[in-house]
Amino acid sequence: MFKKDSRTKGEYDAVKITKGEYHLNIAYSADPVLDVYTSGFQEEASAATALQWPPDLPESVPQPALCVLQTINPMNTGDFEKYHITCKKEGDNVEQEYIQLLLSSGFEEKNGTQIHNIVIETTVFENDETIVIPSIGFSPTFFTIQVIIKTEPLKWPEELNGVVPVPERGETDSILPLSDGDFLITLNLEDEEVFPEYLQTLEAAGFIEQNKMLQNEEIISITLTKGSISVILMRSAFDPLSLILEVRQENP
Repeated sequence: MFKKDSRTKGEYDAVKITKGEYHLNIAYSADPVLDVYTSGFQEEASAATALQWPPDLPESVPQPALCVLQTINPMNTGDFEKYHITCKKEGDNVEQEYIQLLLSSGFEEKNGTQIHNIVIETTVFENDETIVIPSIGFSPTFFTIQVIIKTEPLKWPEELNGVVPVPERGETDSILPLSDGDFLITLNLEDEEVFPEYLQTLEAAGFIEQNKMLQNEEIISITLTKGSISVILMRSAFDPLSLILEVRQENP
């Protein structure tokens, strides 16, 4: 027989009955619930469904101690891969202990840093592989960290070396090969002066303007050619620091 407490109706809304390793839970509601399991089952089920520290993070990034993972959100900004991680604190000094853990793991504390052409103006902990940004003191219950995985910026296509000049103050965001020798390249410019500077660089390399489109007296598209090579530059009206460069080479 299962053992149970002796209570009269109305004194409870749920009953737990045990016999050896077996447990019986009965919950009263509009839809009564009957739950039967053996000892250790709930713990095993919880462990099986618990969030795990992302396995693709570099091993140098430690997991916070005494902090139960709540959310793990991977993000790809196009410039780098990032994780936004939140855990529930089970200790009094989780944040400070994690900072000490980062420092003892070889991370360097910095008042800001830069990755590619993006400036981060807050306290970070950085090593050769990653940048960790902990949120300190924002919540008495939860602790949040951002982990940025460093990646090498994209390189200018080898096929265009010596053919189409590289912008001196622009970072390659994406490269899409279109066909043999043709490319669609997206660039992030450091400032708005990079665009006219790059036009001058192209003209100095022998490219000749063929046509252009203006909007509010600003160039939004321009085509330049040199022999069998055409370079089309397209600017976004919403983001003046984004430049799309299309290179087409006519086959002889």
